[in-house]
Amino acid sequence: MHSFKKASTITKKELRDRLWTNWVSFKINTDSILSLKKRKELLGMIILFSENVKIFIDSFLTINNIFIHYKWQAQNIKKIDKVLYYNLLKMNNLLKTKDIIENNCILEKKLYLILIKYGFRKYILDNWPNCNLTWLTFQYM
Repeated sequence: MHSFKKASTITKKELRDRLWTNWVSFKINTDSILSLKKRKELLGMIILFSENVKIFIDSFLTINNIFIHYKWQAQNIKKIDKVLYYNLLKMNNLLKTKDIIENNCILEKKLYLILIKYGFRKYILDNWPNCNLTWLTFQYM
């Protein structure tokens, strides 16, 4: 196998580890967004929401076998799903607490469905703090 092609593939286990790590990171950020909402810290919410968008994009591109660094992410998303591309672009301009919470929920549902599609049980996703957090792999984030 050509070295570039081999470098841009991952095993099923690596894929599931990556998706699990993204899910847990997304959920931790979401909990922090809700805490920041109570303290009325909009900038912190925006930063964490941006991180969740990045996590979602990584998951979406990974399941489409695209592992290119962030420089080319937008072009690849647009090629795969133009509606998603424009929705993400619109989400990037959110400056209201309500909009951040609503759009974070939209991304969470989409990410949840990706994990279900790749064999994660609803029970595990819904009870992630009580599950195997040793699966987390942060080396690519």
